[in-house]
Amino acid sequence: MERTGEEDSRRTLDTGLAADAGATASAKTAVAYDGPAAQLRGEARPAGLPNGDIPTGLADLGTVVSLMRGTAAYHEGDPASHWYQVVSGTGCTSKLLSDGRRQIGSFLYADDFFGFEAIEAYGFGAEALTDMVVIRYPKSRTEALARTDRAVGRCFREIACRSLAIAYDRLLTLGRKTATERVATFLLELADAAPDRRTVSLEMSRADIADYLGLTLGTISRTLADLKHAGLIDMAGPHHLVLLDRRLLGKLAEGDEPAARADRPRMSTEHPRRCAMHP
Repeated sequence: MERTGEEDSRRTLDTGLAADAGATASAKTAVAYDGPAAQLRGEARPAGLPNGDIPTGLADLGTVVSLMRGTAAYHEGDPASHWYQVVSGTGCTSKLLSDGRRQIGSFLYADDFFGFEAIEAYGFGAEALTDMVVIRYPKSRTEALARTDRAVGRCFREIACRSLAIAYDRLLTLGRKTATERVATFLLELADAAPDRRTVSLEMSRADIADYLGLTLGTISRTLADLKHAGLIDMAGPHHLVLLDRRLLGKLAEGDEPAARADRPRMSTEHPRRCAMHP
């Protein structure tokens, strides 16, 4: 691959994935209370409960909260007095180290729960990457309801089990996968939630993606450019990517790079044991 073509691909991707790190670095808590959750339509109620059989008491406990982009639902170390469900918008949970490095624990989308895992204090902060609407539930009162309502109790157990399964997957991704495998895994996760399972909406910046995958900005840019040059992805607008070959991306995500390279000779070479934490 000629250097000029690689640089052009990278510039195209970088333009589409503008790094809006400033809003993240200065997140403030700023919320507007819109009213009780019971006023929302049924599809905005907690997932996991049977349609038409959502306990009225649970909806009555929730408060609809609007978060502007760059504002926090709560900060790391705050008392864990509430848990939340996303109605609309995109957010993330994150933790800062003493030297300023950041690890994003999860991206938050519609119907996702967050703050549920905290016991006494939040281990990660949570903020809005776009304007968001969430439902905020008082933890002590919903836990009391779960003890007396089997449907709510079952819902909470399912949330806990799903969160644990996701945590195990994240452990594998961050602990054993290369940069290419991490990026491919991330794109497939986003595509799985898309209606066509191909068009990926990127509401987060490159800095956010790097902090989520434990990589550098340069590594994210190079890896995306390599995937684009290999014909596996393409840009479909400022904040959208299209997966052109899910099968080969799946092979990459599972560590089968030799098979993927056999089908796509244009892919750049990356030693399979190369440390993906560095560009």
